[in-house]
Amino acid sequence: MTLQDLVLKALASGRDHAVPKFEGAESRMHRRRDIRHLALAARRAAWRGQAWGRADTLVLFAGFPRSGHSLVGAAVDSHPAAIVSHELDALGLFEGGLTPWQVAALIRLYAHAFRDAGQYWNGHSYAVPDRLPESEARVLGDKKGDWLVRRALSDPGLIDRFRKAIAPRRLAIVNVVRNPFDNVATLSLRKGRHYDRLKIDARARGRPTDAASLLAADREGRIPRTALPEMIEDYETLCRGLETLRQAVPPRDWFTLRHEDLVIDPVGELSRLFAFAGLAPTQEPARRAAAVVASETHATRHVVAWSDDARDRIAALSERYPFLAGYSFAEPRARRARPLAAPAPALANVHVMTAVGVTGDLALLPHFLDHYTGLGIPPGNIHAILNAPEADAPGLAEARARLSERGCAEPEIWVGPYSSREMWERRRALQAGRTGAGDWIVSADVDELHVYPEGLAPVLETMETLSADLLQGPMIDRLAPRGRLAPVAEAPDLFAQFPLEGDLMCQISRWPERTDQGGTVKVMLCSATILPGLGGHGIDREQSVARARALAEALGGDLAASDDPAAKRLERCVAGAPVHLAGGPLTGDPRIKDPAFRLSFPVHVAHFKWHAGLPAEIARRRASGLQTPQAERYATRLEAMLGPEEEGAGRIDLDRFAPLCPEHRARGFRSHLDMLRRQMAERQQLHRRQRVPASAPASAALGWRLRQLTFGSAAGIGHFHSYYDIPVLNAAATRIAAVRFDRPQRSPVPEDSVEVGVVEIATGGFRPLARSRAWSWQQGPMAQWIAAEEKLVWNDREGERFIARLMSPDGGAERRLERPVYALDPGGRVGLSLNFARLDRLRPGYGYAGGGGARIEEAAPEDDGLWKIDIATGESTLILSLARGVETLRRVLTTEERAEHDAQGFRYWFNHCKVSPDGRRFAVKLRWRRPDGPWTGLMGVSMTCGMDGADPRVIARAASHVMWHDPGHLYFWNQRDKYVARKPDAELVEPIEAERLAPEEFTSNVHLRHLAEAPARMVYDVPYQPVVHLREIDLGTGRAAPIATFPGHDPAHGQFRCDLHPVPTPDGNRIVVSAMSDGARQLYVLDREDAP
Repeated sequence: MTLQDLVLKALASGRDHAVPKFEGAESRMHRRRDIRHLALAARRAAWRGQAWGRADTLVLFAGFPRSGHSLVGAAVDSHPAAIVSHELDALGLFEGGLTPWQVAALIRLYAHAFRDAGQYWNGHSYAVPDRLPESEARVLGDKKGDWLVRRALSDPGLIDRFRKAIAPRRLAIVNVVRNPFDNVATLSLRKGRHYDRLKIDARARGRPTDAASLLAADREGRIPRTALPEMIEDYETLCRGLETLRQAVPPRDWFTLRHEDLVIDPVGELSRLFAFAGLAPTQEPARRAAAVVASETHATRHVVAWSDDARDRIAALSERYPFLAGYSFAEPRARRARPLAAPAPALANVHVMTAVGVTGDLALLPHFLDHYTGLGIPPGNIHAILNAPEADAPGLAEARARLSERGCAEPEIWVGPYSSREMWERRRALQAGRTGAGDWIVSADVDELHVYPEGLAPVLETMETLSADLLQGPMIDRLAPRGRLAPVAEAPDLFAQFPLEGDLMCQISRWPERTDQGGTVKVMLCSATILPGLGGHGIDREQSVARARALAEALGGDLAASDDPAAKRLERCVAGAPVHLAGGPLTGDPRIKDPAFRLSFPVHVAHFKWHAGLPAEIARRRASGLQTPQAERYATRLEAMLGPEEEGAGRIDLDRFAPLCPEHRARGFRSHLDMLRRQMAERQQLHRRQRVPASAPASAALGWRLRQLTFGSAAGIGHFHSYYDIPVLNAAATRIAAVRFDRPQRSPVPEDSVEVGVVEIATGGFRPLARSRAWSWQQGPMAQWIAAEEKLVWNDREGERFIARLMSPDGGAERRLERPVYALDPGGRVGLSLNFARLDRLRPGYGYAGGGGARIEEAAPEDDGLWKIDIATGESTLILSLARGVETLRRVLTTEERAEHDAQGFRYWFNHCKVSPDGRRFAVKLRWRRPDGPWTGLMGVSMTCGMDGADPRVIARAASHVMWHDPGHLYFWNQRDKYVARKPDAELVEPIEAERLAPEEFTSNVHLRHLAEAPARMVYDVPYQPVVHLREIDLGTGRAAPIATFPGHDPAHGQFRCDLHPVPTPDGNRIVVSAMSDGARQLYVLDREDAP
């Protein structure tokens, strides 16, 4: 029976659990306790103090025995805002049936017991001398490294269940590794525990405790002298488990620390670890914790005998697993080498973040390193992600060697097919894990060399002087003579090899009907708090704010009162208001796609994409199957730039190239910057409007009570409800049908999914029920209640087919409907469905990715449109086809308009359907656009139709946010004439005959909901602003009043915006909204204070 088998048998041995037994300097054993007794102890501990408290992160350790987890766990525990238990096995407690709050309470209990016992284990004290006073804990943790791996290996779904159970708190994993030969040697020495007993005795007597001395003291020969095969076998098992676990954890929540690095630079490594955990980035806690780190590693591999087979097995593990990469028997591989020379003080806190594809970018790497070290950036501050298709890719070893030779930071190894989305996720995680609030980031792909004509230091000095947080610059292309796609040579430098300078990127990114200037600029230099968005063209505002808030909370204190420039940068980022050096984002400058304007920038990104490896790299990325639609379009346009081959190599069609002219770059850095800032200020002055500061928190008006129900913004986790005109509140107004996501705001792709679940209003928090792969940012998966049955229905995707699922959140079987559900009738007996794949193609942001059957080659199919679903049986019937909808539309078109529709080749689709209060008719929007042309809100009409498909009629043109007021009337925003209209359910007659509702109050488009019990009273938000106001009005008296204010809504437009979508109860005493005031989408509830 293997060691793993014995462990698994112990894990399954009953309802007891092994906990550490603390006996002062003699502490080294565990004892088994009944799980019920531990639950009672947790309750008592919670009575005396806290369980979670304000902690929003749980740190667990995963790895191998004898790697340094105890040391690192004690170091984290020494931080004033952290509490880490020793050997408690938190995951095992959860697996044994304890709840997350019970686990949290036991972590606090056993952590303090360990401290009280002197933090001794196996004869060694891990107590940090002169530790800082404990403050309110923001991080809890538990150190039980190998058991975490074993449990995850025996139950692969356990870690995911645990993560969901502690949500919205973050689960972070720390993996401490050391030379595997030392691991196996030490494990072999310790078999039988005689080694440990000798070590404890030697320490008590003041004698040497190194392995060689202990072996000499073992006169009975009870300590093994060879690397034992059973220990190697167990180590191999742990490697498999650790890799399985690593693949299951998001990169941003995984931190690998090499023991050898910790010995070389304990303060730096612990500072990076604290920042990863969300603790204060200041160095004082790390400096004190570093006192317990040994000054050198103990190479126990040299004191035991190794067979050739044993050495080969361990060497094979180093080659196979990324976390062991670079280790060998001869030398340990330090993850981060010391700089070869002391860096210039001004640039010591500047770090470079990049990614290198070893199959296509290797030739560029030496030039990249020469360039950025030549700017004065310390080699140890250059952090690279190395992407290889296979672990044995020939370029991987060479890339690592080149980085090591220069003294660069140990790279992150990424084995697998390349995708831009994953690369930027990894890059953000790398930046967050290795830098702190006081650092600066140079963000550059390996084919991008930043040009700072006067040096980098003056630019940094200017940014500090002007209190700027980021610098954007245009991408300026460099080509070889005659535009040839020449191979990259070792010499001369790239600027000499590719001397033609000009603009090509704007030609690639000039897509029809799109404002896409973002792809032509890059974030060159920014505060380390700011995380780049996809492509590095802008910033990921949501994740940046979340990171800044986590750093600020961990740091503590009043940022506003600090004079430290780093604190001021952090304060601005917390507010979601980083300052651009140019005075504003270059993507907002209307001239950014003008080559003459772009080429005038002395500080810019020299772009060396156009070399001989480009065609092969495009082919490799396409073959991966992981390209987003945007990346595929980009690749297509790259290929379109290529002309006929010349001298056996491809070349760029120079007719598409706008070359640099002498008059373009007439200004120096400071002169150009002054001009840019002046012009930016003038343009902003023209568009400036009064607004509430975005850094203000959400607030309720007098008479209302506001509560935030969901959390997780600091960890990149958000929640929202699907839409404002569907039943997201249950009948009792105690539960919300909600969605949880943990991904950046970008267009969903078929692989993306969100969690569907329930938020209990009384207690808050999100309880997941299922995942959905059919969702959008504006309407989610249309999760809504069937009120009569207290069941949820939401949409999902199987293959290319969209479906719906029904389930009670209180248990019971799940049902499946063959069509997705858009809207329900008031009784929940009938649903309406439409083609979400067609909607996604023609109105991005509202349909779902990954579906088939969009049929956009057809203008208005006769066998597609609005479908009625019997919820009980699942049977569906087409009640209004798109073809019939267009026929109805043509009744109200003028002769000229009908001729235009005939000539333009419009494509038509349905959206926004809803059932009348009596369940007899429904409203729907019929919209149209050219397949390759733009769409506006004027290109559509609102229709109504009987639920049996009879009597379709057009009731209004260009109507937005249509709602049924009663069975015979509807209200909406008239986009053409700019007022809220209320009109009968009757065929449109021009000019429209409609009542104008509160014209002085409703001056812009709003999300408007009347109260079912008082139809003259309405609740509404004023969307599409950075600060969104929630208000109410009584149409009978004309009195309007504020309810709440929600700042922080950025972006305010586009598919990624977060509208409040207010959902009131029938009496209006409770309102649910989704808002971004916490830094990400979260759910809030407002209750009227004087409500009965």
